[in-house]
Amino acid sequence: MKELKIKVCGLKNQQNINEIEDCDPDYVGFIFYEKSKRFVEENQLITTSQNFKRVGVFVNASIQNICDKVIQYNLDVVQLHGDESPLEVKKIRSEILKLSLYKFIEIWKAISIKKESDIHKAHAYQHIIDKFLFDTKGKLYGGNGQHFDWQILDEYSYSPPFLLSGGISNKDVSAIKEIKHPKLHGIDINSQFEIEPGLKNVKMIKEFIKSINKHEQHTI
Repeated sequence: MKELKIKVCGLKNQQNINEIEDCDPDYVGFIFYEKSKRFVEENQLITTSQNFKRVGVFVNASIQNICDKVIQYNLDVVQLHGDESPLEVKKIRSEILKLSLYKFIEIWKAISIKKESDIHKAHAYQHIIDKFLFDTKGKLYGGNGQHFDWQILDEYSYSPPFLLSGGISNKDVSAIKEIKHPKLHGIDINSQFEIEPGLKNVKMIKEFIKSINKHEQHTI
């Protein structure tokens, strides 16, 4: 199994972020959605090292708001986690490209999954985004803390790689390793690794990252 990238999402406490850096994640996620318990407020000055990519999570946000946050937080990825239509995503991508003169900024589109047909919503976005994030459909825009049926991933046949999200915990390591889809790029973790919303349990995250990419030793 190829090594999976790990995204730790929903961070907003500077000391906690510094501790998470020692876990060596590939992505860290900041939520810029006011209704989220993990919302990063305007007066929060967040700094990170250059060792991982910074993901800004937006829900039906204006293009101006997205661009402002890209600049303010030096984002590497814009994750669209709302009801953004393909046309809206194209417009956002166009504006983000103007900010990408000094580096490439990826566009991810989250798709909420409940039933098999949901995954085919990816078709309309496949040529205008860089990666998908498949989350569990629930009452909230993410952070519902539940799995969807991962067998639905077998129906995914589009080009962009994807990250798996939705209530993932240390208990899921074995099941994740059973997923053989060639487009599985990484795992997004959040609520199941928290002491409280926005404050992560560093020890649990270290254990997860170590376990998820540990190669089993077979003896003969």
